[in-house]
Amino acid sequence: MNGLTRRTILIIALVAMVAPLALAEVSISITISGSIEELLPILRQLQNMGVGVSDGTEDPLKLNVHSVMTGDDMPLPEGAPAPAAEPQPEPEPKPAGLGIHETSVAPNPARTGESVLFSATVGDPNHVVDTVGLTIGDITFDLFDNGANGDLKAMDGIWSRSYELPASLPPGDYVAMISAYDVNGEPVILAGEGQDPKPLAVEAPFTIVE
Repeated sequence: MNGLTRRTILIIALVAMVAPLALAEVSISITISGSIEELLPILRQLQNMGVGVSDGTEDPLKLNVHSVMTGDDMPLPEGAPAPAAEPQPEPEPKPAGLGIHETSVAPNPARTGESVLFSATVGDPNHVVDTVGLTIGDITFDLFDNGANGDLKAMDGIWSRSYELPASLPPGDYVAMISAYDVNGEPVILAGEGQDPKPLAVEAPFTIVE
């Protein structure tokens, strides 16, 4: 009991043995809940009233005190490791709305003559995106979500393309423009609340070094 600053539940059981009044035993139980600071005055008052104290002539009211503690209240033995936290279920991911939510260029920086993986994570809950195109200056090609052409997994919402940078691109900083198109080849329009409609397109910056 030493070292405890709070006991969650304190039960006081008063058992009355009333032999002169009846042959049967009479039991009285009182349950009091609270902190130890709140309950100590009550215990002292019961002691002052003579509960649990015998005068030698008759059975007194007997005081039994029981403490029920939660796991948070129990002190750990010295040197004992703290109990492991119970694993919490991972929240279910919310479906991504229409948009290009993430882009990637790897490696970055890159060199001409080496293959670079361009990727874009596209949210398309209503299946309006048919193709995703990428433009670097006057160079244009499509990204894929079919598990081919450098795309790692089909139909996972990550459109990718492994592309060998041509020698015509000198060292410097570049911006790859990634755009989404519908089945008619028209730009997919993104219209947010309170925003003007605009084509669904994002920039993916990268660098070419010597």
